[in-house]
Amino acid sequence: MPKAAPAKSGEPARKKKRTDSTNARTQPEAANLEEFKNNPIKGAGLILRRRSREKTNAVLANADFAIGLKKLASDAANMPKAAVLLSQFALRPEYFSVTATAMETASAWPEPPNFEKAEDRRLAAEALERLRTAWALRWLAKALVGTQTRYPTLRLFFASRLILASGGLMGAVDALVKVQGGLKPKEQLSLIRELRDCARPAPGNATPSAFVEFAQNVTSGSSAKDDAEINRELAQFLCEAASTDRGLLLDEKFGALVTTLDADSGAKLREDAAKLRKTVGSPTSESEVGPAPPDQASLIKEAAWSDADEALGRALRDMGALDRSFERLESVVDGEAAERTRRAKNASAFVLQWVQQAAHKRSIKALNSVGERVQFDPVYHDLGDDAAPGDYVRVVKPSIVRGDGAQQIVLLRGEVELD
Repeated sequence: MPKAAPAKSGEPARKKKRTDSTNARTQPEAANLEEFKNNPIKGAGLILRRRSREKTNAVLANADFAIGLKKLASDAANMPKAAVLLSQFALRPEYFSVTATAMETASAWPEPPNFEKAEDRRLAAEALERLRTAWALRWLAKALVGTQTRYPTLRLFFASRLILASGGLMGAVDALVKVQGGLKPKEQLSLIRELRDCARPAPGNATPSAFVEFAQNVTSGSSAKDDAEINRELAQFLCEAASTDRGLLLDEKFGALVTTLDADSGAKLREDAAKLRKTVGSPTSESEVGPAPPDQASLIKEAAWSDADEALGRALRDMGALDRSFERLESVVDGEAAERTRRAKNASAFVLQWVQQAAHKRSIKALNSVGERVQFDPVYHDLGDDAAPGDYVRVVKPSIVRGDGAQQIVLLRGEVELD
């Protein structure tokens, strides 16, 4: 009868076999990360194919991964292929945080046309919308204006990512202003329509109470109620919502909720609400406005318009500068260039008529015209030099106001210079 093999001292045979198997798997993984550190473009594919939590945790725990990722972020400044791989890491939730850290000091990616495939540009846009680097808005704006109008789906995708990354329509337009020069009238028209499509909300009856209900759902769990981190994050989220939609500042339940979640955030919100009430003309006494002061709904509606009114005022004031630019251009070109200039001027006039109509609806107007000689008034004018009220000055940019008489509000002080 054969004898059983004698047991060796130390680990049991089965456990030793399992340990050897684990080491065998770990060695090639370590070799892959070594390759990724030295040549991240070549080694990225193997890491991105790993999906199990055990394997991704092992990758994140290895110092070589962070080193390789930083090198990949550096390479992405000159190599679209590296930017695409970096985008794939950014779009994986488990790798997002470490990718964002690697991108903090990285230079801007190559221009969108340098990405050969449309799908690569789309992937890069998706990643930049989440990473939100200092140069992300400019890249997204260039991707939008650089895509031909015969690809409307792709253009709408870039427009939506630009609006998401900038936090709203105003930020998107600010980014586009820097890159839209040279577009033809038809291209400008397409751009306007795409922005409108992205900014137009679906029908709904949302009210400030939606934020209250959302917060109640978040804090309804017994563990969440006492979680200081969740309460603080939720309060900051609500404050950011109020900075976008200022009408929320005047909703009492909204303000009370923020204060309950975080006292410091609540104090700041109440301070901003007090300033806004003064801006929109909230009544301070019955004798000032009569027996029927505006109700809360009216104040909220007016507050929601306050940012839009200022933007309308700026557009109204700058229309004159645009006209003068076209006039100077017309005086120095001829032939086909003159015809193109005329068409561009007519197209801009067509668009700007809606600015004038919107300003008229809101009773917004310019008080003076450029070059006009007026008496200095610190309420209406901004002047860096010393000037006393009543001194004569010349208008560089006119004051923009809303309303008349006692109800008049100065939206933008005019720029003037000493006469």
